[in-house]
Amino acid sequence: MHTVKTRVYGVDKEGRKVLLHRPGDILTDDDAKRAESLGAPAVETPAKALGSMKLDELRTICEVEGIDPGDANTRAEFRKKIEAGREKRRSESTNER
Repeated sequence: MHTVKTRVYGVDKEGRKVLLHRPGDILTDDDAKRAESLGAPAVETPAKALGSMKLDELRTICEVEGIDPGDANTRAEFRKKIEAGREKRRSESTNER
């Protein structure tokens, strides 16, 4: 299992660019290989844990992953929002399959 670190795009039948995977998505080994073949080398578990990130890094994660931080002000509050957002995305992707 692999965690996507950056957005992974593909091309649909009409030649339009489409989003295939968002940061935080969990991929099987086969899906990770396909994503890497589309030019997404960043399909691995992040090296830095949320607990060791600075506040500005946590804000960036929220922005990149499309997570609404709401009224979060502290590192702990940002971590909770990020973890909740990732879990929600995992459960949504599991329900779709």
